[in-house]
Order: sequence, then C-alpha cells, then structure tokens
Amino acid sequence: MKVFDYVASDDPMSRLDIRLKVFVIFSIGIVTLMKWNLIVLVLLLAITVLPYLIFARSSLHRLKWWGRFIVLTTALLILSQGFFYWGYYQGLRVDVLFYLFKPNSNAFINLFTNGMGIALTSQGLYWGLLAGLKFGIMALAAALTIMSVSPREWSSLLSWIKMPKFLQRLFLATVRVTPMILEESLYLYSVARLRRPASIGDRIRLPYRLIKSMIFITIRKAMLLTIALEIKGEPKFRPERLKLKRKDLVIASIWIAAILLPGLL
Repeated sequence: MKVFDYVASDDPMSRLDIRLKVFVIFSIGIVTLMKWNLIVLVLLLAITVLPYLIFARSSLHRLKWWGRFIVLTTALLILSQGFFYWGYYQGLRVDVLFYLFKPNSNAFINLFTNGMGIALTSQGLYWGLLAGLKFGIMALAAALTIMSVSPREWSSLLSWIKMPKFLQRLFLATVRVTPMILEESLYLYSVARLRRPASIGDRIRLPYRLIKSMIFITIRKAMLLTIALEIKGEPKFRPERLKLKRKDLVIASIWIAAILLPGLL
C-alpha cells in the first residue's frame, strides 16, 4: 500500500515551499471546520484537488484508494446521522422519512432512545453528507500534501521550527514506517476475511486481535529501524535551508485567496 508514500516529481506543487503547503492545509482545515454549507464545502473540495489536477498529475494515480475510502466513510456517516440525528432526539421539528423502530415499540430500544425509537430523517441525511464532505476534504488535503513532500523537506521544516533532534528522528521514522504498517494491516484484514470467523464472539473479538497485532507490528518495525541505525551509525545530515521564491508566493497567494473566498460566503 503506497497511499502515504512520497511521490518524487518535479511539478510546481512538489517544488512549492513546505511552509506554504502546511499553511495552506491549516487554512483548508479551519475553513472546512467552520462552514456547514453544502455549496461552500463542494467549492473547498474542488479548490483542494484542482491545483494537483493542473500541476501534479503524478500524485493522482494513488487517489483511487482514498476515493473509495472517503466514499465508504461518507456513506457510513450519512446512514449514521440519518438514523441517529441529534435534532430528532432533542425534540426539534424534523422530517421523518420512515421509522426503523417506532416510538415505544421495543423495550430494549427505548432504554437507549428515551422511548423515541429510531427514525430516518432528511435533516440527518443532509447533516451526514456535510460531515462526510468535511472528512473527505481534510483527508484529501492531508494525503496530497504527504505525497508531495519529501523526507528532506520535512526535516528542513522541523529544523526551521527548532524541534529537538530526537523528536525530528521520531517523526521521520513514523512517516517512513506508516506505509509498511498499513500494508501489514491490509494483509491481516485479508487473512481474517478468508478465515471467516464462524461464531459471533469471534467476529466481535476480531478487531481487538487486529489492533493488538498492529501494535506488535509497529513496535517490531520501530525496533528494527532503531537497531539498523545504531549498527550503521547515524549519518551526519544537514537539512536544506528553506528559501521562499517569488513563484511559491504567487501560487500560494492564489490558492489561499481561493480558499478564503468560500469562507466569506
């Protein structure tokens, strides 16, 4: 699984100063969290992806996995909010499409819903769509940034903010090991699906077993990386000095202005 790996390229987005990239991502995140308007969120999604569609096509072939993941997550958010919309249980006026469990129809459900049952509401579906768009925008922005920032650029940024050397090595090792851990998780999930746990208890315990295995894998990968560095000897590495270029400022200014425009709507 290469969804978190850096994609070496010479396009304008890859050459953009990392400080501007991080600032743009924070701007996207802040505006996305502040707005609950469907049109504004759709515009933010287009603004997030459009610069990469124009300038950095080398990173886009890996977005198929992210696309499936975001669509699945959005569908789950829409369903969960549709059936468990907070406004319905707060007594607000909502449009009920149908009842999965009518009020006071099931004693067990009444314990968790205060006798109101479980209803699919149009407001809940809309709320879930907005939450899914928010998650998708931030996930895509983070993924595209990670794929266009090299380890050397991360090191230069961490040195620029005067982060201690130990924390720098820890962060860079985490970035390096994360794709391998995700690949291991995919293998474990595939094996678990092939085994097809028979009992309900095994299916309930399966996530716990996967999480426990992932923790052990993470520790093992980190230990192997640490031992390898100790045996080889830590190389003397001098991060590059960050310098702002006029082209970087122009691209970042246009991008930030496009992000702030929906925020003013």
